[in-house]
Order: sequence, then C-alpha cells, then structure tokens
Amino acid sequence: MVWTLPQSISFCDVHGRLVFLDSAADLYLSLPEPAEAVFRRLMAGETIFGAASDIPPGLASAGLLVEGEGQPLAPCKSADIRASLLDQPPAPDNRHVPGLAIALARTALALRLIGLDRTLRRLSRRIPALSTLDANADAGPVAAAFERLGMLATPHEQCLVRSLALGRYLRRRGFAVDIVFGARLRPFSAHAWVQLGDTVLNDQLDTVRNFTPIRVV
Repeated sequence: MVWTLPQSISFCDVHGRLVFLDSAADLYLSLPEPAEAVFRRLMAGETIFGAASDIPPGLASAGLLVEGEGQPLAPCKSADIRASLLDQPPAPDNRHVPGLAIALARTALALRLIGLDRTLRRLSRRIPALSTLDANADAGPVAAAFERLGMLATPHEQCLVRSLALGRYLRRRGFAVDIVFGARLRPFSAHAWVQLGDTVLNDQLDTVRNFTPIRVV
C-alpha cells in the first residue's frame, strides 16, 4: 500500500517538529508526538500498515494520508533566499498601480467567495501571459509600485492577500515568480511572500528568514 498526501496538504520540518498546512480547511496543524513518529517512519519508506483502518487514530483524524495517487510524503522545498528587493528598492513604475489595485481587490474577493484552496488551485494552473517579456524586463519596478500601493491600501499584516495578488499580477506579465507560504514555532506564526529566484520581492530578508517554507505555489 502506497500512502501519499492529499493535494490540499503540504508540510515542513521546523526545528524537529512537523507543521502541516491544510489549504482545504484553511488551517495549520501539528501532530501529537506518537502520530508524528509514525508519519516520519512512513516518510522514510517503512511499511507500517496496509489498510486505512490500521492508521493510528491521531494520524487518521488529521486526514493527512490517502491511498494511491497523491503527493509524496516529503517536506516542502523552495529556492534559497539570498536577497530582498526591499533592501535596495528600485524606482516604482506607477503605470502598474491601477492594475495592482484591481488585483488586490479581486484577490480579497476570491478568498472570501471561494476560499484559500480553490484560489491556490487557480494560481497553480498555467496563467496566460498578457505580454511577452523582453530581455530587459524587470519585476523590481512593478513590485516597488505594489509596495507603495500596499502602504495605502492594505497593512503588511495582510501578507496572504498581498502576496497572492502580486504573484498573480506578475505571472500574468510573464514573470516566473513563486508564492511561498512559511511557518515558525514558539510562538506559532505563518507568513507569505513572493519570490523570484533567490530574491524576495515584497518583504524584508530578515523577516522571511524566520519562516520555514511550507507551500510553494
């Protein structure tokens, strides 16, 4: 029997404890230590049980395992972070401000109407580009314009809607950006940011480095 993760679930290892993101339920969770120990054995490839009825109660109630086709039992991986655009921000290209404002409003509405999981599934699909990048295209001025808009329209605490909006806007313009979700413990906190290669576009480097990536869209 091959056990896999449901499509809506991803996880990371934060200082020796596993943290899971269930986007269908819109929540983060961890396991009791005995259930986590079983999950780690499964990650290592051990065959512990064969039928769904054999799954320990603490693991079964979390809904973290499905039979057959799903995602591998492996923690999230993302590109290493080496820089932040905000450390030396370029001049903003204010021509993008109206489009970015619309993107913010649409993203906030989508999260309210269809929820996090369906919003992420839409972002995971190939988004038709509105334009083809030339060799000198730069996401920096767009992200800088978004940062200026964000100071007026949304507080930095709304990292989810900000990152989803900026990520989709840049993808529609041909930039291969990732939207990264992160988690930390003691105390627990979650965060989201947009990343292009090894550069964070909408947050400070010192802030993002406090979080372990748990989902990359």
